[in-house]
Amino acid sequence: MAMDINKFLEETAVTKELDYRGQKLTLIELSYGDVAAFSEIAKEIEDVDALETNKKAIGAILRAGIKEMEALTDAQLDKFSPVALKELNEAVLSFNGLKASNEEGEGKE
Repeated sequence: MAMDINKFLEETAVTKELDYRGQKLTLIELSYGDVAAFSEIAKEIEDVDALETNKKAIGAILRAGIKEMEALTDAQLDKFSPVALKELNEAVLSFNGLKASNEEGEGKE
């Protein structure tokens, strides 16, 4: 009997609850396809700082990486503060092992 891959993926998906500003959010393990799509977006953007502030990239990451934001619209995305977007984006990327902390090695003045 052949394995039902879709069932396997559903049953083995890793999630993590995030308490963010008093709200419970569910971080989702990204698929290879999700990561590949982000890589394509990143190729269109010249540097990492631009990627972090790019609305298209941030929206895609939040929709794929936070269960409660799967239906997030661009209009709703515009209402978030830059700080909130950065924090949520970093939470998704960190949970998926895609971003090393930039704070290590940076001196605070």
